Parts: sequence; structure tokens; C-alpha cells
Amino acid sequence: MEAKIKCIQGFNPGSGATKGKTYIVSEGKLEYDNGQKSFREFENIEMLNKYNKAQFKELGKRGRPKKEDK
Repeated sequence: MEAKIKCIQGFNPGSGATKGKTYIVSEGKLEYDNGQKSFREFENIEMLNKYNKAQFKELGKRGRPKKEDK
């Protein structure tokens, strides 16, 4: 999983995850406020939320959607 995510429900701010803060998941690992990376590698946002007390939402990519060929 490679994604930009936003914390929507924090847990243990300062060393865990802070509500409203944006995080990067790189190579499936989330880096918490204290700089430590998660031990588990996450495959998707559902798995990330299942194994964390803090909850996140994936931020979409900006830009106009591509027009479909008719």
C-alpha cells in the first residue's frame, strides 16, 4: 500500500496518531507521530483501520476524472 491518509479518529497523540493530521503510508507501513513505523504491513485502508485504534481515510488524488471513450 502506498497512500496519503488523514486521521479521522486519533489515538495517543504525540506518539500514536493525531486527529486531523495527514500521514503517508510507504511500502505498506505507517509512520506514527513519534517517528516509529508500524510493525505490520498494510495492504489497504480497511486493513489499516482494522488493526489500529486510530482511524484513517484515504485522501484521493486531485484532478479531473478522465473522460471515458464512447
